[in-house]
This record gives sequence, structure tokens and C-alpha cells, in this order.
Amino acid sequence: MSDQDLHDFETGYHRARYDRHHLQAMTGIRSRSLHYYVQRRLIPPAIGSGPAARYTYEHAVRLQVLHMLKERGLTLREIKVVLDGYTVRELHDLSNGRYLNGAIRIVRTGLRRPQSGWPPKNEPLARVVLQTGVELHVLPRFHARAVMRAEELLKRIDETIDVEPERRDALDELDYEPVPEAGNQEYESEA
Repeated sequence: MSDQDLHDFETGYHRARYDRHHLQAMTGIRSRSLHYYVQRRLIPPAIGSGPAARYTYEHAVRLQVLHMLKERGLTLREIKVVLDGYTVRELHDLSNGRYLNGAIRIVRTGLRRPQSGWPPKNEPLARVVLQTGVELHVLPRFHARAVMRAEELLKRIDETIDVEPERRDALDELDYEPVPEAGNQEYESEA
């Protein structure tokens, strides 16, 4: 994947210029697999349908990174987190081998299932609502610090994941609510 291809994509030049045969030649992903990855929402649908379907550089770079991560033994769930968590520019860097090991480490650490007995039964987690749709779950011993630094936490989260902040005082949204104990549906679904 070349820097010129990335530049062309970002500037809108030849936005959807690849057909499925060209995409297969670039990435090694067959048409049947391409359809499967669209169904699993690992890549967006093609522009158009049938023989006239066209793909963008985003499709190509996502498929290239998907192929590389699959060869490294990542699950489709882990791969989806990487693909959805990075911008096209960051995926471009991954497709060229830059930061690939770091991305693998981050996703495996981030999706790691909690150890058995988590959260501790004698110390349930406390929930701090930073804003609608953004919550932080902390042990009670960190609750006060999280509440007092909510605005700073929200700012850093916003810078990191581009959350659209609702312009209201984050402290009005803070509350304390114990999180259900281990064995709840949320933790079981990650098995």
C-alpha cells in the first residue's frame, strides 16, 4: 500500500477505483471471503453491486491489515476491534508493518477476559458516568479520584477516541452505582 494511494483516498481522487479482481490481486483475499467479511462488518459494503461493484482504498487497506492479523493468529473479534479502532491512515501504517506488534499487544490486552473472581466480591466496581455513553468502572478506592478528575478524564478520552462531547457540565452526570458481581451476563458474553 503506497503513500500515494493513501493521499489519493484522503483527497477524494479516484475514490472507488478497485473492482473485486483488483482488490483480490492487492490483498490476496478471494471474492467469497470478501463477501463474508462484509457480512461480518469487518469491511464496509462495496459501492454499487454485482460486476459494477467498486471498492476504495479503505477497503483495500482494511483487507490487507485483516489478512496480516489473521496470519498472526488473531480472532475475527480482535481483528474487528483493530479495524474499527484505527483511522484509515493508521491502518495504512499497519499495512506497511509499522506498529503492528503494538496494535496486537493493545488489542489482546484490551480484550483480555477478566481473571476469575473479577470484580472482587467484597469490593464491587463503582460506575462513574463521564457523559452520556461514556462510563468508567473503577474500584471504590479510586472512585473519589475519578469523580474529581472527571473533566480531565473526559478530555483525554475525547482526544483519544474523538467522542463528540455534549456541552454540559460533566460533574452533573456523575453518579455511583455498584456494577453487578462476576458471573453477570456482560462478563460471560466475553467468554
